[in-house]
Amino acid sequence: MTVGIVGTGRIGATAAQLFKGLGAKIIGFDQYPNDRLKDLIEYRSSLEDVLKEADIVSLHTPLFDSTRHMINARTLKLMKKSAYLINIARGALIDTEALIDALESGEIAGAALDTFENETVINKNLSGQSLNDPLLEKLIAMDQVLLTPHVGFSPKPRYATSLKEH
Repeated sequence: MTVGIVGTGRIGATAAQLFKGLGAKIIGFDQYPNDRLKDLIEYRSSLEDVLKEADIVSLHTPLFDSTRHMINARTLKLMKKSAYLINIARGALIDTEALIDALESGEIAGAALDTFENETVINKNLSGQSLNDPLLEKLIAMDQVLLTPHVGFSPKPRYATSLKEH
């Protein structure tokens, strides 16, 4: 299995270590590659190269104008049909409509999203209410999508507080 890490800062490097511990080959792309990670990550020269080669693509990039919708209809077409996309960074890194289209058409196998492009509904208790977000409702209904409420790499006390509130 080849895992592509996009964004190899602190969190991306930690994710790479976790995947490496599971026996994965780790490739990566970062605008500023970290030479100290060369024994862990085989850097590629472009995002496109990572998307073409990886079985799993894991996003760990900050959101800037230059990274908004970095995963879009064009880049999703580069991925293997058997590939999975993971995003624990920022929701707007992914064009959600393009992701839904790619999942519905079988361009990629699945996605695990800890964040969503329009996160305003994520941390609200909307039990029994309509989400009023057709894209999120589509994602929730898809068997090949796993959604979590933006808790990736959160400290344990935050979980306890969240559970007490609900």
